[in-house]
Amino acid sequence: MIAYDGSKFHGFAKQPNVKTIESEILKRLNVKKLDYISRTDSGVSAFSQLIYIRETIDPLEANSKLPGCIIIHKAAREPRRNIKSLRAFVLEKEYIYVSIYHGESLRKLEMAINFINASFRDYTLLVKRPQKYPQEALRMKIKASFEKRSRFLLFKFRGKYFLWEQIRRLVTLIKSFALGFISEETFLGVFRGIPPKTGIGPAPPEGLALWSIKTRIKFRELISEDAVRKWLLSRLMNYAIAYSKSWAFVRE
Repeated sequence: MIAYDGSKFHGFAKQPNVKTIESEILKRLNVKKLDYISRTDSGVSAFSQLIYIRETIDPLEANSKLPGCIIIHKAAREPRRNIKSLRAFVLEKEYIYVSIYHGESLRKLEMAINFINASFRDYTLLVKRPQKYPQEALRMKIKASFEKRSRFLLFKFRGKYFLWEQIRRLVTLIKSFALGFISEETFLGVFRGIPPKTGIGPAPPEGLALWSIKTRIKFRELISEDAVRKWLLSRLMNYAIAYSKSWAFVRE
């Protein structure tokens, strides 16, 4: 289980001619291949990225070889069942999005969150290139929550899976509604397939992190989970401030 600050990387998955989390791990640990559960986008971070390295390594020694922005904080031996896909061991994922508080109505935020939580919703208009996915995959039920903490809004989203840019576009939509830039009718219309006039762009990637996962694997803690969470959350808050003027909100 690794945590990383993805703000200076071109996503997790290895790509030619750019620096990624996967390529950095492969190079620093001198391993040939690793499997992983989430292909996080450029700029996106993680506290609970699950990776599987087939070679035998000492995780604490591996930490000494990795840059400070990548931390192995939990480890487990290979389960008795041979691993063909890590996704088979994952029960649920949770993402966090940290945003600066722009003056949103807390009542409207609660309305938006309650609507999302109430039932299955159609996320076709909140996914990049929805045509890549089967129609049934675009309709899902997720569990959302938010917390106002001083100058910040912390959004959390739990579900079995999430699609490309879905969370970032959903946060943009929620904040636009809570700021009064779009009406309740427009907000609800998005989930009925009615696009707003200005479109729905993704929120800045630096505020997003894969926050936790439930798995069938039992891990041992190598580094204090609280310490690593505080480290990553402080970075997300710094990025929320730095990118506070980078938002393209939805408007009527």
